[in-house]
Amino acid sequence: FLAGTTLPLITAMLVRAGHGEKSIGAVYGANTVGAIIGVALAVHVGLPLLGLKVALVAGAALDMGIGLALLSRSSGGRVVLPWAPAGLATAAVAGVLLFVHFDTGLMASGVFRESQGFIRRSEDVLFHRDGKTATVSVTMEHGIKGIRTNGKVDATVQTVPGAEPPLDEPTQTMAAALPLLLKPDARRVANIGFGSGVTTHVLLSLPTLDSVDTIEIEAAMVEGARRFRPRNERAFADPRSHIVIDDAKTFFASERRPYDVIVSEPSNPWVSGTASLFTSEFYRLVHRHLAPGGIFMQWLQLYETDISLVASVMQALGSQFEDYVIYASTDGDLLIVAGDNDTPSLLAAQASNADVLVHEATYTQAVLEKIGPGPQHSSAQMVAAFAREVEQRHVDDEAEQPERHDHQAARQERRERSQQHVHDREDRGAGEQRLPVADVDTRHDHARDPQAEQVDQEAQ
Repeated sequence: FLAGTTLPLITAMLVRAGHGEKSIGAVYGANTVGAIIGVALAVHVGLPLLGLKVALVAGAALDMGIGLALLSRSSGGRVVLPWAPAGLATAAVAGVLLFVHFDTGLMASGVFRESQGFIRRSEDVLFHRDGKTATVSVTMEHGIKGIRTNGKVDATVQTVPGAEPPLDEPTQTMAAALPLLLKPDARRVANIGFGSGVTTHVLLSLPTLDSVDTIEIEAAMVEGARRFRPRNERAFADPRSHIVIDDAKTFFASERRPYDVIVSEPSNPWVSGTASLFTSEFYRLVHRHLAPGGIFMQWLQLYETDISLVASVMQALGSQFEDYVIYASTDGDLLIVAGDNDTPSLLAAQASNADVLVHEATYTQAVLEKIGPGPQHSSAQMVAAFAREVEQRHVDDEAEQPERHDHQAARQERRERSQQHVHDREDRGAGEQRLPVADVDTRHDHARDPQAEQVDQEAQ
């Protein structure tokens, strides 16, 4: 509480001693430089090497030492060592170091999310470390291991063979399996966020991958995830796995090589430090690092959030990616696959058995060519060519796949019944007064956009 009085005390002593404003300015400048150095030392040396308790005690001891130095020079210019306060300060520091112990169960409990202020007695704390950006803990309860950052569970894994997995384990698996199913020819993959390491492990199960770069800002998270082996063995043992300790924005700002798949699985958007990974600026940065035809996978948590936050994430994603598909891996998690639709033939397999093909062609071919290369919208000409490709592929496969021939016959029968139904309705309504088709066309044509007319002509 009294730490903030150090600077005013020094200033008061300088004023009483007759020093001018220059010396006071120098003190404030030294305070600013010291604050910068102190933060750097605490983050990079104090917390990783000493831990939270020792770092706090060291900071308190330093402040008390400065107070004793000021007190010794406050007696009319004479230097007098205040033995009693010095002894009291020394005893306080030694007592805290020797007799005060931080309960790891309390430190990992996440009281800001739950009403209970302690880890359940059935949970064991297997790992606890104060990192540069967060305190990481690994707990175990009834065979389920969980990794926590600042008390919040970020990933859980079942360690008992045959037992039911925890809620988020399927999402960790699907976050890797789904983009590989959609992009089986992927070679280079980036995964944002290490978590338990299961997603990276599943990604590396594809033997044709050349490399998987996992970007994690907190080194203590990677160390904690080692307690999940062998469930994440490939993340540590596979030579194709590269774990990068860096901020994701900094990494992609300096990385030049494109990726076929980028998976993003940070913590919840409301967690401090991760909100910037759900913005349009970050999605623009990620989009630039996707190879042609590449896809982006976003894990979005639905629990402890509201619809406005989900809508803002979707709006940011949609501002940078033309197409996205939302999958519900669990009741509380979404997996969003995003990419560009400048290659309609990617949908050939899904559209080959469709009765109706609907595709919005935003541009004409002339406009698309004027815009230039790069991921853009489809043109009507590209969609028309794709439609012909799907129909031709369907005809060519009929000889080899009789069941498709039967399917086509059934579709033809449905079309004929539908057409007969339309004719019957027209016959029944022949006596009704209807607006002539020519009038409808005339009224519509005068408001038609020339761009839309050209799109229709290309599609035809």
